Amino acid sequence: MVEPEVPILRNGNPDLEGEETTSANIGIVWTPEWRVLKGFTFGVDSWKITREGYVNLPSASETIEAWESGNPLPNTFVIFDPATDRLVQVGRTFQNVNEFDVRGIDFAIGYVYASDNLGTFNFDLGGTWFERYSFDGENLVGQATSDESNDGYLEWKASARLAWRYKGFHIAISPRYIDGFTDYTYDADFNVVERQVESRILTDVYMSYDIGSLSMIKAQEWLNDATVYVKIRNVLDTDPPYANGYFGNSVGYPGFLYDSRGRVITAGFELKF
Repeated sequence: MVEPEVPILRNGNPDLEGEETTSANIGIVWTPEWRVLKGFTFGVDSWKITREGYVNLPSASETIEAWESGNPLPNTFVIFDPATDRLVQVGRTFQNVNEFDVRGIDFAIGYVYASDNLGTFNFDLGGTWFERYSFDGENLVGQATSDESNDGYLEWKASARLAWRYKGFHIAISPRYIDGFTDYTYDADFNVVERQVESRILTDVYMSYDIGSLSMIKAQEWLNDATVYVKIRNVLDTDPPYANGYFGNSVGYPGFLYDSRGRVITAGFELKF
């Protein structure tokens, strides 16, 4: 276990080698012509990526455990104070792990409906299911990527989009699903306790108007492709889930997956030349 205020260094590894990656996938896209399904598109893709000699940075805990087992990782070090036997410093380096294997299935559903009087409607739904995310044979799907719990090997990722276009107007609503993962903390006796980082659905909204379609603007050719827009990211102002990471998460949420700013509104003017 890493004691508080112990310097943890990240050093270079002169023995680091290159990675070798192989990938394979098989998929199908179906656009039916039947009247009842016209406008739909369905897609599914099964894939696998294997990387030999994957470059990974071990955590401080993994570095210490390797030293304590008598099999230290190459070019790493762990220093203890000989007088107190307290941990003083940990030096870790990037390592070539034996194998990195990722497998999953992508899916997509799309629908387009062009009405006679109300414009065009689009619906898209897509996502990925991760079957396997393994290092050296250990499946890490649903686990944190590091002790700090800034990110996770998520089992599910998905997004949807509902859009409408009509006479220069464009409105789109896009929810995004971010899966949860297992986090770790300590109880009062410093025993490791599992907890779950909650999943979230974040929704974005986009609205724009093509001002080039206005009769008063059409005479100005340089404004023919001009657009004014408003983007609202995380329109419901949803807070990120709490993450502990052995009390090592400095921001209190998965910082690589979420934005702490909450709702963000952007307005602008776009002109194409």
